[in-house]
Amino acid sequence: MFILICEAYEVLSDKFRKAIYDQYGGDALKKGVQTPLGFVPPYEYDGDTKKTFQNFFGTDSPFADIINAYRIPKQHLCSENKNYINNKTEELNVQQQNKDTKHDREETNQQHLETIVISLEELYRGCLKLLSVPMQEVDPCSNQLNVISTSKIVHVKIKPGLPANTVFTFPREPNEYSTSSEIIVVTKDKPHDVFWREGVDLHMNKTVSLKQALMGFSFTVTTLDDRILHIPITEVVTCHDSKKIIKAEGMPHVEEPHKRGDLIIHLTIDYPKFLHADLRKNLGSLLDDVNISKNTTRQILDKKLKSKAGNLDL
Repeated sequence: MFILICEAYEVLSDKFRKAIYDQYGGDALKKGVQTPLGFVPPYEYDGDTKKTFQNFFGTDSPFADIINAYRIPKQHLCSENKNYINNKTEELNVQQQNKDTKHDREETNQQHLETIVISLEELYRGCLKLLSVPMQEVDPCSNQLNVISTSKIVHVKIKPGLPANTVFTFPREPNEYSTSSEIIVVTKDKPHDVFWREGVDLHMNKTVSLKQALMGFSFTVTTLDDRILHIPITEVVTCHDSKKIIKAEGMPHVEEPHKRGDLIIHLTIDYPKFLHADLRKNLGSLLDDVNISKNTTRQILDKKLKSKAGNLDL
């Protein structure tokens, strides 16, 4: 019972421990508690009732004079008690320092992670994104250490051509009323209906009919900055995945915004799934005529070359 009384005296005579006990209770005091001002390590009474008694009465025992008269000198007893108290205090200081170091390490590891989605149009031009981050802080007008929920506006500057998965770090504010932690913001590309990017190059798909692949055609593309590009396809599309490259119509270089990547258009031929017999016959004849025309042209060129060579004195 006397140990409990001494423990109660040690807690209630300390203003900070008494405030923790009044606000969070005895269990929180002994186990440690996270407060708006930081983590309070657990309190443990060392069981040294003589020290507590001496702090209150100025001596470690009400019978000190009588006992010391029949035992060791009072000066020697005080010296032993002093050494004991110093050793115990040093031990408690080491334990407290280890707990504080562990707490500081845990606080350092506390991070608030946010993901911000950016469209290709915003990445093309560059922009400033405002992100609202929830946080808590102590009400400075309250005497009960009340914690209120609030928010913080974080300004994220997006440079033109900023790579995906870029990480922005906002350190914890040195505010005695704030319980916020370090803020980590990671960028993510928003899917686009037409384009996707690989590095500084923009890519898009374009499906063409068999007639367009053989005859040629033109089409328009609306760029990310709302310009209209007229794309002519004059050559024959010869494979299922041909590419048309438009120079300097891609994404900006993040370090040199005046430079642009390329726009790469992937052309895919949409072959007909069915052809009527008459159409097959006509198409076959047409292709044969093309081959004959090529052969005839080649024969004429061969004759002209031979005649020229015959006139030479070789």
